[in-house]
Amino acid sequence: MGRSRDLADGKLTELLDVEQSTGHSVQLDHTSTSGYSSVAWAENGTIKAYSAHFGTTDGSGERLQHWVASNAPITFGTNNTERMRIDSSGRVTMPYQPMAVARVSSDVQGSSDLLLFDTTDINIGSHYNTSLKRFTAPVAGRYYIAVEVQFHSGATQIYTGIKVNKNGGQVCDAYTNQYASNAHARITVNRVFELSANDYLEVRVAGSAGTYPTVQGGGGNRTAFTCFLLS
Repeated sequence: MGRSRDLADGKLTELLDVEQSTGHSVQLDHTSTSGYSSVAWAENGTIKAYSAHFGTTDGSGERLQHWVASNAPITFGTNNTERMRIDSSGRVTMPYQPMAVARVSSDVQGSSDLLLFDTTDINIGSHYNTSLKRFTAPVAGRYYIAVEVQFHSGATQIYTGIKVNKNGGQVCDAYTNQYASNAHARITVNRVFELSANDYLEVRVAGSAGTYPTVQGGGGNRTAFTCFLLS
């Protein structure tokens, strides 16, 4: 059952209420004096939630707002699956946001080959590929990457380091200077990259004069790779 009120020149000037027999209703409203138009969902005459478009007459600029009257969250979804949630405290969760956290599970000898982070602790969307040794961006955006590598060498190293490649070309690196025999060194890289869909990131080890130290893995998560979509 539908009820409409005061249509002038085809424009809604007061509340339009479409009510179902169960007491649930959808209300369309336009108020020119306060500069907003809205869609509200009501139950037995009590508004439970609404979406409103505000003009500029209230002095705050044009905006679109969504509200829930109770402490219930606001959720967004596609394909019948929840993709984002805003809870009653304003915390936003996006459970399908692309993310990979991988590590080296045991010590490996460094080489000029790509460094394999062979164990994935988090791999939302399976975008880190242990066979290809790379993270591939599923969509265009800004991605945060953090690489931590711990080295050990039985001989004196002139330098050692790591290189981050994008689509096979080096985009950044980090090195440590000479250190003593039988010593440890730890190198980290933290960056934000603009990536297009299907761009990929890889990590290589750098050594002096063709000499590569041992990359330490194991239970201490000494060597790890993290990448996730920021925006």
